[in-house]
Amino acid sequence: MPRIALFVLLLCVTGCPQQAPTSGPHRDVVVKPPTFASNYSPAIRTGGLVFLSGMVGFDAATGELVPGGVGPETKQAVARIKETLGKAGLGLRDVVKCTVLLADIADYETMNRAYRPLWPSEPPARTTMQATPPLDARVEIECIAAAK
Repeated sequence: MPRIALFVLLLCVTGCPQQAPTSGPHRDVVVKPPTFASNYSPAIRTGGLVFLSGMVGFDAATGELVPGGVGPETKQAVARIKETLGKAGLGLRDVVKCTVLLADIADYETMNRAYRPLWPSEPPARTTMQATPPLDARVEIECIAAAK
């Protein structure tokens, strides 16, 4: 076995953490994981950025997706983003990048009609692609915000 590979193997066996820390000099969990999904954090701050996990348009009161399809789901997902950002001391104006996942790319214009008024001027950079959002959602949105 080459020396470097042996060194890396020994380092990982003896010193690699089994689980990433939830806080430290390089990252802070700014919004704790919900009890039903402890395998991810809704928001992590590192340096001057806050990374938000993807949000779908479910109503926290009912635990169900809002009715009406991609338009209402987009509005609700962004409302959840706004709420999460608020817990980190930020707002929608601080968002610098969004990634939008659509169950069907044919919903692109419908999503845009709901999304556009949420950032009426100077919207964040954005990528939109077709994927399979969780929980039978039609849309999922994740964001990166710049901390003040």
